[in-house]
Amino acid sequence: MYVRTTLKFHLVRWLLILITSFPLPLDRCYAQVIERLGLKTAIDEAVTHNVSLKAIEYEISAAEGDISTAGLRPNPNLTLIGDILPSNGLGPADKYYGASLSLPFELGGKREARLKYAHLQHDLSELRYEDAIRQTVYAVKASYLDLVTALEKAAVAEENLALFDSLVSLDRIRVAGQEIAEVDLTRTEVEREKISLEAMASQEQSRAVATSLSMLLGRKIQNESILIQPDTTLLSTLTLKADVLLPAMDSLMSIALAQRSDIRALAKAEEASKAQLELQKSLAAIDLTVSLDANRQQGTTFWGASFSAPLPFFDRHQGEIEKAEALSSEAQTQTNAAILQLRAEIASALSDANTKRLSLVKLRDNIIQKSKSVRISVEYSYRRGSTSLIDFLDAIRTENELHQLFVDALEAYAKSLITLDYLIGKDILYAVQ
Repeated sequence: MYVRTTLKFHLVRWLLILITSFPLPLDRCYAQVIERLGLKTAIDEAVTHNVSLKAIEYEISAAEGDISTAGLRPNPNLTLIGDILPSNGLGPADKYYGASLSLPFELGGKREARLKYAHLQHDLSELRYEDAIRQTVYAVKASYLDLVTALEKAAVAEENLALFDSLVSLDRIRVAGQEIAEVDLTRTEVEREKISLEAMASQEQSRAVATSLSMLLGRKIQNESILIQPDTTLLSTLTLKADVLLPAMDSLMSIALAQRSDIRALAKAEEASKAQLELQKSLAAIDLTVSLDANRQQGTTFWGASFSAPLPFFDRHQGEIEKAEALSSEAQTQTNAAILQLRAEIASALSDANTKRLSLVKLRDNIIQKSKSVRISVEYSYRRGSTSLIDFLDAIRTENELHQLFVDALEAYAKSLITLDYLIGKDILYAVQ
C-alpha cells in the first residue's frame, strides 16, 4: 500500500513538472474577450482616432499659419554707407558716412485683402476636413454593416450545422435499427461537412471584416483573443422599419445643400476666388517707400528724406487679374455642375433604396415565412420516417438559399440607406431606425 501511494505521488509530481515546463500561449490560457461595439460608438472612435483624418487635420493648422503671415506688415529697411577706401586723405573729414531708414507703406488695401483671402482658405480647410469625416463615416458604416451581415450568415451556418449534427446522430440510430439505408446516412454526413465548410468560411470572413473595421477606427490589428461584437439588432430593426417611407427627392436635396460639406466648400471656394480677385487688384496699386537719410561729408552732416514709388508703365498686374477672373468663373461653374450631379445621384440612390425596400418587404412578409413553415413540416415528417431524405434536404437547401437572399436584401437596403446618408450628409439610416 505504501509503495502504491509513493508511486502515485511521484507520478503527480513529474506530471506537474512537465506542465510547468511548457507554458501555454496566452491566447490559449485566457478566454476570448468579446468587445461589444455599437455603430455610433464606432463612428465616434473613427472620427477621433482615424490616422488619415489626423493627417488632414494638420492642413487646418497650416491655414492658420497663412493667416498669421497675411497679417504681417512690411519690415523697415536700414541702409548704412561708409567710404573707407584710402582716397583723398585718410582723416574722418575726408570720408563720407551715411545712414538711411526706409519704411514701406502698402497701399490699395493689400493687407486687408490678404487677410480676407487667408481666412476664407482656412474656412475651406475646415470644410475639407468635415468632408473627410463624412467619407470616413461612410466607410465605417459600410464596414460595420459588412461585419453585421457576415456574423448573421455565420450564425445561420452554425444553426444549420447544429441541425445536421442532430440529424447525423438520428440517422446513425436509424441505420443501426435498419430503418434507413446506409447511403442516406452518408448523404447526411456529406451535407453536414458541406455546411461545416460554409460555417468556417463565414467565420473567416467575419474576422477579415473585423480587421478592416479596426483599421478604420485607428486601432492596431487586434489580438485574436479580442472579438468585435457589433450590434446585431441593426438588421432586425431595419426589417421592422422597412415599411417606413423614405423622404421625397426635394426634401433630400434641401438637406444635402445645407449639410454637404463639399457643396458648402464649393460655395466657399467661389467666395475665396472673388477674394483672390480683389487681392490681385489690390496688388496692382503702387506702394510708397519713405526714407529718412543722415549723411556726413567733409565734416558736415546732411539730413533729408526721400520718397520712392514704382512707375506702373508695363507691369500693372494685369496677367494675375485676368487669371483670378477666370478662376472665379471656373469656381462658379464647378458649383453649378456639382449641384446638378448631386441631384442626379440623389435621384438614382433614392430610386434604388425604394426598390430594395420593396423587395425586402416582399421577402419578409411572404417568401421567408412560407419557406420556414415548409422546412419545419418536412423536418417533422422526416424525423417520423414519413418522407425521404432527399425531400428534407431540398427543403433545407431552399430555406437556406432564401434566408441568404433575405440577408442579402437586408444588406442591400441598409447600404442604399448608407449611400443616401453619404449623399445628403445626414443620418437617414438612424432616422429609419
